[in-house]
Amino acid sequence: MHAIVAEILHVCEQKTKRTHVIYKANLSHSMLQGYVELAWQSGLLEELPDRSLLITEKGRAYLAHFTTAEKMLKLPSNSAAPEEQQQSSETTQVVGAYT
Repeated sequence: MHAIVAEILHVCEQKTKRTHVIYKANLSHSMLQGYVELAWQSGLLEELPDRSLLITEKGRAYLAHFTTAEKMLKLPSNSAAPEEQQQSSETTQVVGAYT
């Protein structure tokens, strides 16, 4: 849910029509409605008089925090500890023996 809201906010960093958000965030119209309502009620997104969407300052802060947290949780593929690399190698050998 948070990743979808973050994607919508990212798309709406510039004034954006709903159809553009649907295509860029790969959402259905009904899904977009629910997430936009959630983001609007939370003060992360505003709807302009022409019905286009724009991220708020609170939304920018949310997006920055989400991006930081996402980076912290992702581990580079070559950063595994030697023990983990050994286990991975052993697992591959065992699986290979059965295929």
